[in-house]
Amino acid sequence: MNERVIKRYYFVAGILFAIAVLAGIIRLFDILLEFDKLAFLNIVAIIFLGLSLLTLVTLILHSFIFEKQKIKEELRRKDEPEKLKKYASRKKIDKK
Repeated sequence: MNERVIKRYYFVAGILFAIAVLAGIIRLFDILLEFDKLAFLNIVAIIFLGLSLLTLVTLILHSFIFEKQKIKEELRRKDEPEKLKKYASRKKIDKK
C-alpha cells in the first residue's frame, strides 16, 4: 500500500483518538470539580474512539487486500514470459 495512504490513515486515526482522549479528560475534570454539566462528553468520547478504531480496522483490511493484489500481480508477471515463450515456439512450429 502506498506510504502516503497509510500515513493519512494513521493521522486521521490519531486525531480521532486524541479528540476522544481530550473529551474524556475534560469530562473527568468536570466530574472531579463537581460541575456535572458536560455529561454528553462521555458519548462524544465513545463516538470518536469508535471512529478511530474503525479507521484502524479499515487500514488493516486495505493493507491485506493490497498485499494480496500485489502478490497476484507478481505471480502474473513471472508467468507472462513463460507463456510468451510457449506462443513464440508455437509460431515457429507453425511457420515450418
